[in-house]
Amino acid sequence: MSAQQRVGWVAGVAASAGIGAAVLLGGTGTATADAPSSASDTGDPSSGAAVRGDTDHDAVTASAESVDADEDPRDDEDPRDDVAGQTVSSASSGEKTDEIDDAVEVADADEEAAAAGATESEGTDSGDPAPAQTQAVASLMSSARRGSAEPGEAAAEVPNSAPSVTTSVGVPDPLSGVTNIAVTGLDPDGDQLRYTAARPTFGRVTGDGTGAFTYTPTSFSRLLARFVPFVRSDRFAVTVSDGRGGVTSSTVNLTIVPLNSAPRPRASTVNAPVPATGVVTGKANATDPNWDRLTFVASTVDTAKGRVTVNGNGTFIYTPTAAARHGAAAAAASTADRTDTFRVAVADAYGAVTEIPVTVTISPANVAPTATAGVQNPDAATGLVAGTVIGTDADGDGLTYSGPTATAKGTVVVAADGAITYRPNEIARRIAASVYSTPASRSDTFGVTVTDGHGGSATVTVTVAIAPDTQSAAAVPPSTFCGCTLMPTDTIFHADIRGLPTLSESNSWIELLGGGRGATLAARWGGSEWMGSTAGIPVNVVGADHPTEDVVFNRGYSTTGPGIDDRPYAIPDRPLVEGMPSYPAWDRHLFVFQEGTCISQELINVANGVELPGAGILDILGNAVYRSIWGSSWIAQGGVHYDMNSGLYPAIGYANASQLPQVPMMLRPDEIERGYVDHMLGMTIAKDLGAGYVWPARAGDGSGADGVPMGMVFRLREDVDLSGYAESTQAVLRALQVHGAVIYDSSAPGGDGLNLAGMSNGWEGSDHLVMQRELSTIPVQWFEAVDVVGLAADPAVGWQVK
Repeated sequence: MSAQQRVGWVAGVAASAGIGAAVLLGGTGTATADAPSSASDTGDPSSGAAVRGDTDHDAVTASAESVDADEDPRDDEDPRDDVAGQTVSSASSGEKTDEIDDAVEVADADEEAAAAGATESEGTDSGDPAPAQTQAVASLMSSARRGSAEPGEAAAEVPNSAPSVTTSVGVPDPLSGVTNIAVTGLDPDGDQLRYTAARPTFGRVTGDGTGAFTYTPTSFSRLLARFVPFVRSDRFAVTVSDGRGGVTSSTVNLTIVPLNSAPRPRASTVNAPVPATGVVTGKANATDPNWDRLTFVASTVDTAKGRVTVNGNGTFIYTPTAAARHGAAAAAASTADRTDTFRVAVADAYGAVTEIPVTVTISPANVAPTATAGVQNPDAATGLVAGTVIGTDADGDGLTYSGPTATAKGTVVVAADGAITYRPNEIARRIAASVYSTPASRSDTFGVTVTDGHGGSATVTVTVAIAPDTQSAAAVPPSTFCGCTLMPTDTIFHADIRGLPTLSESNSWIELLGGGRGATLAARWGGSEWMGSTAGIPVNVVGADHPTEDVVFNRGYSTTGPGIDDRPYAIPDRPLVEGMPSYPAWDRHLFVFQEGTCISQELINVANGVELPGAGILDILGNAVYRSIWGSSWIAQGGVHYDMNSGLYPAIGYANASQLPQVPMMLRPDEIERGYVDHMLGMTIAKDLGAGYVWPARAGDGSGADGVPMGMVFRLREDVDLSGYAESTQAVLRALQVHGAVIYDSSAPGGDGLNLAGMSNGWEGSDHLVMQRELSTIPVQWFEAVDVVGLAADPAVGWQVK
C-alpha cells in the first residue's frame, strides 16, 4: 500500500468515524464518487447538467461534488458538513423558502444553469484523481441513496440519466387570459420526477406537482397588452429533476391576451318563411364592447326540425324538414311546434365566443284532403235519405267528418266515419208536393266538411232528394206577415191562374212593353239608389197599441174626397218613407203595418217639416215652411186603411193609381225565407204604355192611346225552365206562374219592361242580390196576359173570387 493509499484509507476511516457507525468499512478497497449528471436549459437529457438538490426551496445543495483541493474554497471544511447538509436538505423537502401558490417551487433558472455549469467544469476539468476522503463521502452518499446489498459494505457505483421533457402550451382563455401548460417528463431510469417553475415576468404560475401548470397574467399586463401590442408575450422556465442529479429545463413561451369582453348579441333579422318551401333567411347581429373585429362561425348544422347554414357574415338560411312543417300545421300545434331555435356563434379577434339564439317560424305545410259523397234515394214513406262521405288524405292524417245538424228543410246526422242521415221536415215535404214545388224545393243541399287536423279541409256538397208528402191531405199553410194573412185566401191575391186563357191582346201588349226590343223584368228595390234615394217602398211595423195621430191632407187638389181616409194613423217617430233611408223621393209613400190589428195604413206624397230630411234645396225650404205652419204634424195627399182580413173595397181612400192595396202585392223577405210565395205580385209600367183599367183595379192613370189597362195580370209561361236559377229566384218565378203579377201603378213615361214591386227594407242577411240580378234577366217575352175578370165574385164590391 502506497503512502497515498494509506492516507486515503486513514481518511476514509476518519470520515466514517466522523459520521458515526452507520457505515462499516472493511478491507483495503477504494470508494469512488458517483459520476455527476449534467443538464442544460434546452431540455436535452444527453447534455450535462448540474446536480440540484431535491429540495422545496431555491437553495442549490451540492451532492457529492468533486472539486480540486487547490481551487475549492471549502478545502478546509469537514466533508461531513456536506454529507450532513445533503441529508438535512433531503429530509426538509416539505419546507419551502420561496413558495408560490402552495404547490410550485419558484427557482431562478439562470442561477441553476450557472451552478450546474460550474459544477460540471470543476468535476471534469481536473486531471488529478479525487481525494480519497471525497471519494469515500461520495460512496457513502451513494450507498445511502440506493441501499447496500450487504450492511457495512459500500455500494457499487450506479449510473443515472437525466429525464427528457415535452412541453405543451394550451390556447389562452380569451376572457380570463389563463393558459394551461402541460410539462411531461420521461425518465429513462424510472425515477420519480419533480417539476419546478420559475417566476414569469407578467403573471404568476401555479401547478399541482404533476407537471400541470396554470399561467395567469396580471390585470395590468393585460391592460397594457390592449394598448401596446408588443407587450403580448411572457415566458418562464420549468425544471424537471429526477432526485438523483438528473435535471432538465424547458422554457415556456406564452401569449398574453389583452383585457377582453365577449361579443354581445343584438336583435337578429329574421325574414318570413317562403310559403312554398318554408325557407327562412336572416342575419344574426352582434357588437363587441372592445371594438374588436367579429367573425361569425360558418357552419351547417342539423337542428331538431331542420337544417341551418350560417355564413361568415352572420347571414343564415334555415330549411325546415317536411315533418316539421306538417307538424306545425297541426291544429293542436304549440308555439314550440311552430318554431325552431338554433345558435349562431360569433367570435372576436381573441377567440371570445358568444352564441346568439335565433328563433325562426316554421311555415306550416299540409295537403288538404279530398272528399266525395254518395246518397241513396229517399224512403217514400218517411223521406229518410242515407249516404256516405268518403275522404282521402295524401299525408295519411286521420280525418274528421262534420256537418250541420239542420237545414231549412230537414235535419242532418254526420257520423264519425262519414256516414250521413238526412230527414226532411214536414213543411218541406208539403212544399215538394204542392203547387209551389220547384226543382229547388224538391231537393236539399248541405255541406259535409272533412278535416285532417293540420289545417286542411275539404267540403263536399251533398244533394238529397225530398220525397213529396203524398199521404197528407194538408196543403202548405198560407204565408203571414206580422202574424196576419195578407188578404183572405178567397181573393184574387191568392187565386191560382194557371188554367186561365191567354188574352188575344197578349202578344201586342208584350211587344208594346218592349218584348221585341229585349226588355226584361226589373227588380230594383232595396239598395238600388237613384240620385241618392233608395228604390222600393219600405214598410214600417208598429204594435197594436202604438199611438195614432191625425194627418193633414192638403198636398192634393183638395183636403177631402174619395182618396182621403182622414182617420188617425199610427206613424212611428222618424219613419222610413219611399226613397229612404237616404232621402224621400218619387211618390213619397209612407206605409205602416199595425200588428194585432192587421191593418195596412198607406199614405202617399207625405211631408213633415221636422221628421223628414230634405231632398235638395227646394225640399229643405218646403220643410221650413211646413214646420213654421204645422210644426211636427204629418201632411199628405191621400191615405187609406186596408183591413187584411177583408176582401171588400175600403169605404174611402187610396194611395196609388189602381186603388189596390199595395203591401199584399209586394215581395217580402220573410216569404223568401219561407221558401214559397203564395200570392199575386205587383208590377208597374211606364205611364205612356198604359190606358184605362180592368178588375181587380178600380182606376187607372195611363196616358197611352191604346195601352195596357191598369189591373191587367201577366203570367209567366209554364214552359219556362226554373232549374237554372237560385232557389229564391225559383220561388218568385213559380209565384209568377201560379198567381201572376198585376199592373197596379205607373212609373215615369218613356221606359220599357215590367217593374216588380218589393219591400225595400228587411233584406239583410238574405241572398236577395242574387235573386234580384237573376230576376232582372227574365225576358218580357216569357210573359202572357190572362183574363182574370171572369174570376171575380162581384167586381163592384170587392176582390173575392168565385
